[in-house]
Amino acid sequence: MIRGWKSKIIKSKINKVFELLEYTFFQNALLCTILIGVSCGLVGTYIVAKRMVFISGGITHASLGGIGIGGGTLQGLSRLLLNTDDIRQVATLAEHGDLSHINVLIGDISRNPLPGLPMNAIASLFGNAKSDASREDLAIGLIWMVLQSICSASILSSLESGIKEFVMIGNLTLLPQCKLVFPATEKLYGVNFRIPKYSEFCTAIGAALCYINERK
Repeated sequence: MIRGWKSKIIKSKINKVFELLEYTFFQNALLCTILIGVSCGLVGTYIVAKRMVFISGGITHASLGGIGIGGGTLQGLSRLLLNTDDIRQVATLAEHGDLSHINVLIGDISRNPLPGLPMNAIASLFGNAKSDASREDLAIGLIWMVLQSICSASILSSLESGIKEFVMIGNLTLLPQCKLVFPATEKLYGVNFRIPKYSEFCTAIGAALCYINERK
């Protein structure tokens, strides 16, 4: 039986886990994780047994192509964790945040750089977050998580296609943190992210041009 100060530390850790379970979004995330873990285990076993490599690749790319992470994700998580859904306010807070207080970096788990991974590369998003993290640190963590997820999904969904140039559009491209996330991802994967002029209006511009072309 564990007693003394070690027992208090363990109880404290357990209490923090139960505190997280009070949030509805965390309950939903845990349920989804369990369901995905069970279903993927069954499907994965079947695919390996039947040697259906191409199908497994197709499923992977299809799921990445339909990723639902974007501005709405950032607003929703900011509303839960920062009590605001004003993206400009979140971006301002993030400018004073320290990413190392939220994410686990390669330098945190290795004394030497790993092949292809610099010491400041992220090993785990929100893996270093504490219960008393500042709003500024949470803000930079949230923005980095959303932007990096979008970058990674774009890169992974284009594997073996030879595509190295990506055009980024939408309101999220106006975030000043794009100037940090995009170059770091470009260096890591050897790709280029381009933000065109009036990127926040590109969807509307594209729809308008499509309508004009159809009228001709």
